Amino acid sequence: MGLTPPFCIHVAKSYNANKRTDQTRTTKCAPRTRLPNSNMNIWLTNIRGLRTNKGQLEARIRNTPSDSKPDIILIDESKLDSSVPDDSHFISLNGYSCMRRDRTDDSGCLIYHRNGLPIVRETHLEPKKHELMVFTILTKSGTLLLSLVYCPPKKAIGPIDWYDKHLDSLISKTKANICVLAGDFNCHHREWLASRSPTDAEGKAAFNLCCAHDLTQIVDKPTHKLGNRLDLIITDAPNMFSLITIDHNIGFLDHYRVQTMLKAENPPP
Repeated sequence: MGLTPPFCIHVAKSYNANKRTDQTRTTKCAPRTRLPNSNMNIWLTNIRGLRTNKGQLEARIRNTPSDSKPDIILIDESKLDSSVPDDSHFISLNGYSCMRRDRTDDSGCLIYHRNGLPIVRETHLEPKKHELMVFTILTKSGTLLLSLVYCPPKKAIGPIDWYDKHLDSLISKTKANICVLAGDFNCHHREWLASRSPTDAEGKAAFNLCCAHDLTQIVDKPTHKLGNRLDLIITDAPNMFSLITIDHNIGFLDHYRVQTMLKAENPPP
């Protein structure tokens, strides 16, 4: 199929939540409330070690206007292990709670969410072998399926293929009518992502994932200092996102921060 500017695959369908089957959540929250605000600010970054860059993250949040402060912060390469508890000063962030997935190979991923946000981690839906987390958030538009992923360099095909095989099941089991996949995909595609690096197998796999599931990649500028788009936000409801910006990197990192807003008051197109 041909590519349309800016090299995105446009959504051709939405999901009917009434056709989804019930399932038991790993984390119970009864009764669950819905997102009270109409918009949700989301940050995404590869932080290359939370312990060494948390101060820079705090400063960035502190200097952000109150109406633009993040509701969710998605972090790859947190580089934490079980020796660092959640209440450690290396992790704790005023006004936020965190959920994390540590790895023994010095990578890992973590999500901060504003206290009171109706978010649930669906641990039982997460694969054991990939750095991938699955969440649901109840919004005014229905259930948002949010997945944070870190794809290691030259090994990104594994998580991407997992999404390709299991995404429809994730959507069905969570009764989601909005789907968002976000993280450092470490893939290159010169035509689709305008990568400076040559198109690789990982880039082709991510492109095919979007084609197969009617998804759109909405980040439209480089997120790495070498000029590549590595940190991606892929969704089946691109019209619900606005104000996509690429900001200066946190600390002395080679990745930039991606910021977007989810307009949760409208149903997906």
